[in-house]
Amino acid sequence: MPFGPLYRALLGEAQHDAANADLSPAMDVRSGRLYYRFLVTQEPITHGYADRVLETLFAGLRPRP
Repeated sequence: MPFGPLYRALLGEAQHDAANADLSPAMDVRSGRLYYRFLVTQEPITHGYADRVLETLFAGLRPRP
């Protein structure tokens, strides 16, 4: 499955997030991991890998108790 359309949709939605959170660092973390894997290690970006990246990212964005 090509990730291009999904990736563009994710970036588009991130720009219109109504939350007051600064999402720039989160987008850098998400993008950096995918770019590094694609460009440097040249390992495949599988659905499982993308899921792990997003799970890690969302865990860091959860409100603290």
